[in-house]
Amino acid sequence: MKKTQPKTVRVYSKKISDEEFARMSDFFERYGRCRHFFLNRYCGIKSMLAVNNWQALRNQVRKWDKPVKGSKGKLETVYNFQTKHWVGALREACANIKSMWSNLANRLKKVIQGNENLSADQRHLLFFILKLKLPTPKITMKP
Repeated sequence: MKKTQPKTVRVYSKKISDEEFARMSDFFERYGRCRHFFLNRYCGIKSMLAVNNWQALRNQVRKWDKPVKGSKGKLETVYNFQTKHWVGALREACANIKSMWSNLANRLKKVIQGNENLSADQRHLLFFILKLKLPTPKITMKP
């Protein structure tokens, strides 16, 4: 068996000025508002399957956001940052929504399993419905 020796790792940080801190704080506040926008827009039952493939959703948002190539998009104008930042907010929002739906499915499974009023056939049908994977619907963006 090979022995390992502990190593000391030192992390150095650089002090930032109040102006830089305020700029970063403003950016993170705008990023949070953008992520909240996507959470509100796609957390519903109609978007449940669309968030599984966030890249396709990103492409649809890009078509809606920037119809003319070379122009500044609506999301870039509203939140005042580059496209890569709202894409990150969308990816994060989709991951959060997927985990919310997954947690709900796990809770439903526990409730179904613990319900004594259900017959074996009813229980089997409910578990089958929870496992069912449907094709991803196309989401239309409305301004």
